[in-house]
Amino acid sequence: MAVTTHAEVGRDGYRQLDRRVVLGRIPFEPKRFIKLLRGVQHEQLRPSVAVPDKKVVAGQVVEVEAVLDGELPTALGIAGKVARADGWTTLQLSASNAGVETPVVGGYVGEPVVFRVVPTKPGRVVLKLSCLPERGTLLETELSFPVY
Repeated sequence: MAVTTHAEVGRDGYRQLDRRVVLGRIPFEPKRFIKLLRGVQHEQLRPSVAVPDKKVVAGQVVEVEAVLDGELPTALGIAGKVARADGWTTLQLSASNAGVETPVVGGYVGEPVVFRVVPTKPGRVVLKLSCLPERGTLLETELSFPVY
């Protein structure tokens, strides 16, 4: 990731007066990346569920992000960031040891939706996400997280 400093936009478009300043680098291991790409079917859709990286306490509302996106963006961990806009999908979230506000919602493929989950007691919460895209088959995934 980098930014360009001392840049100027003229009539003929972008013209750089100074150099780019690197803010950070993402580690890239070609062997691991090639292995990942070989196992990915690029046009397949895959559901994904993400919970925030914080300690969850029983009775506290947790916002869970769910998305149905292409298999490649999901495998790279950028699901919902690169929207495919392939159509409409119905998403259903069920949870053991927790209640889900509005368990069935609709949304576009590639765009994340947020579910509000309230764990009832300490232990492990298991989330099951089911997605039914237009002209598609039912897709499911599971995720669990600890509750204190």
